[in-house]
Amino acid sequence: MALVLKPEQTTLTPPARFGCVECNLWRSKTPTVANFPFLKTLRLKTIVCLASELPTRALRTFIDQNDISFLHLACKLWKPEPTWTPFCEELFKEGLEILLDNANYPILVFCSTGVLLTGTLVGLLRKSQSWCLNAILEEYRTYTKQATSDSTSTGSTQFIEDFDMDLISFSLPRAPEWYQHASNLELADEQYFAEFGLEPRGKAQYQRYYFPVADYPLLSNKSTYTKESVLDEDDD
Repeated sequence: MALVLKPEQTTLTPPARFGCVECNLWRSKTPTVANFPFLKTLRLKTIVCLASELPTRALRTFIDQNDISFLHLACKLWKPEPTWTPFCEELFKEGLEILLDNANYPILVFCSTGVLLTGTLVGLLRKSQSWCLNAILEEYRTYTKQATSDSTSTGSTQFIEDFDMDLISFSLPRAPEWYQHASNLELADEQYFAEFGLEPRGKAQYQRYYFPVADYPLLSNKSTYTKESVLDEDDD
């Protein structure tokens, strides 16, 4: 019997603390050479680096060979001051505006730990999507539990809560489809209640977000309204 040799299979290893944020939007810790075959399957158009460290030569070569746009925001915004830190409003403002432009997709966002800067940017994206604060922080903490230290998580979560979303400039028609869909639902919800002369108090039905935490879904607080709800709650 003839021996049939199978072609060598490439092992696909995602970067540490890799996760899918939304369709064609991923997050992780700084990728290594072992992660390049996996990243190639994502067909990335843009990589957003929030870390202040320069990328390795191997990463730069991978980016160039795959025609990926590399946006090193911390390097771009660096200031020659002893007290300068990449954890600043300018970094997250520009980062959010990149995420809200569909022309940049598919996107990978990373920082040196995959937690502090990346988690804060994702948290601000969730805030722009009208997630409740508890859900934003629970998602953030999911990644801090994987890190060796979460000593700075308190400052970043406070930053998310205090960040002024009016600083962000973007065009809704240019935003990703999943973002436009949520915005259209919000508008439809407001119009629906306006027909009945009602104003929602708290989060609307479509703003109940689920994601796995310790194998259980997290549910934001139930909606309440200024008058008797006109929504059918039987599907809860």
